[in-house]
Amino acid sequence: MPHLKPLLPATILRVIQVLLGIITLGLSITLLKGWAPFKTGISRAPILLLFSVGIGGVTLIGAVLGLVLAWSEFLRGYFEVVIDIVVLLANVVGGVVST
Repeated sequence: MPHLKPLLPATILRVIQVLLGIITLGLSITLLKGWAPFKTGISRAPILLLFSVGIGGVTLIGAVLGLVLAWSEFLRGYFEVVIDIVVLLANVVGGVVST
């Protein structure tokens, strides 16, 4: 079992990341469910809504995996860095595309 002192900041940040992933995923799904193609004449939902659902899902999965890896000793450093880079790049691309 790892020491708790260095795990506290990592756990707090991962919990915040989980909450933000849930918020992004929830808002995106709500907007996607409320999409009314008959009002706009477009048969498909905008690709940006589908993309934001994917970004929310990647963020949530990355946060949960990071939280699990923070509390375990199995290849902790390598997988945490890879997961953080993937989630960071997905969120940056999502932010750039949505603006």
